[in-house]
Amino acid sequence: MPAAGCCSATARLWRRRGGAVRPGARPRGPRARGPGGGGAGGRPAARARGGAARPPGAAAYVTLAALRRLVAALARQPGRRMLLLASGGFSTAGLELPQDALIEAASRSRVALVALDVAAHPHPVALATLANLAASTAGRYLAYRSGPLQGLAGFRAWPAPAYRLALDTGAVAHDGRFHRLQVELAAPGAGTVPTRRGYYAPPPEGSVAALRARMDAALRAGRALGQVPAALSARVHPGRVAATVALDLRRLRFDHHGGWYQDLYFVAGLYRPDGRFVSGEQGEMDLTLSDATRRRLRARGLKAVLALGAAPGRYQLRVVVGAFSGGALFASRQAVVVP
Repeated sequence: MPAAGCCSATARLWRRRGGAVRPGARPRGPRARGPGGGGAGGRPAARARGGAARPPGAAAYVTLAALRRLVAALARQPGRRMLLLASGGFSTAGLELPQDALIEAASRSRVALVALDVAAHPHPVALATLANLAASTAGRYLAYRSGPLQGLAGFRAWPAPAYRLALDTGAVAHDGRFHRLQVELAAPGAGTVPTRRGYYAPPPEGSVAALRARMDAALRAGRALGQVPAALSARVHPGRVAATVALDLRRLRFDHHGGWYQDLYFVAGLYRPDGRFVSGEQGEMDLTLSDATRRRLRARGLKAVLALGAAPGRYQLRVVVGAFSGGALFASRQAVVVP
């Protein structure tokens, strides 16, 4: 991992299941994906593909995002969970915050990452990533032996005993810098303790949780915001409303380190004229673009579609878009009549 054949641009809209996602509710697993959002029946409306060479770091970014989604899926399963990552290693240089977000999500969900090295002659930096992911999530790093899968020989998934240590970081400055952690045994020579090497402390406004909280507040308020370059339109069908958000990539902010990166979060809700919430939908779009694909999408734009079910009647459609990089919000509302 990263998987071979990954396109140079990925833009996925992960729509959340269910027609009654209330503001503030924890979103559930992904149902459909596509850079334009899901069409009818949960089909992807489009895909962002690029023929140019993959930008440095793009595959690693996609890998970290995919691992986070797998961790989220495992977190909903009962018992102790383990995610086996068979990989030749990959570098996360410049992607420290996404890597730390993965570690944080796995640690909170009690999902252990077991990294199986399948490369005979990997780069030391690539191996360091595997070892760090394993140690930071109470997992194991399994070194390459005589064959790609020989590292599994004699592997015990759950060491005994195992302990969970918590650290209150309230007094630590949230300055975006890396803070080292060190855990030692009181008795010298008693053994070793595999722990995460440290963590990044992003500013409060730089966390996904903070962004979602602001989005929920904006959805409830129902006021217009134009910080993200977007426009809302709606198509009404019997029993449902399709909300389309058209994004202007010419003015959308991106992080740039080898490729162009931005994570967008969507939430849409239908409200009765008296302000009561009826139904909602949430989604995510992970943008990883090469220079060529970004130029192409800047020219034609990008759309995301969220479908909401509703009985016949009059409603107010509210949509909020949050951009992780920069923390900007877009909010709009529109009156709709469902036949």
